[in-house]
Amino acid sequence: MKNGDTNRMNGMAETIRELAARQSDGVEVRLLWDAASDCVSVVVADVRDGGSFRVPVEPEHALDAFNHPFGYAALRGLSLLAAAEAA
Repeated sequence: MKNGDTNRMNGMAETIRELAARQSDGVEVRLLWDAASDCVSVVVADVRDGGSFRVPVEPEHALDAFNHPFGYAALRGLSLLAAAEAA
């Protein structure tokens, strides 16, 4: 990887802010805001099997999606398999 690539990756990481996080029974849920794009998403990771998915979220639904990420993904029509492949 070139130095410029590393700097761009570091710059992208610096724009991501974790707004909330929780863990229960091996499942981690994080609510993230990207300041550069002003986009909010919920990331779910199962630390037991390594599976994960990311769901884009409208800001007004951020806490609902954070508290109920599987239900929110289903309401958006995302199958968990498709969401996991997209992450």
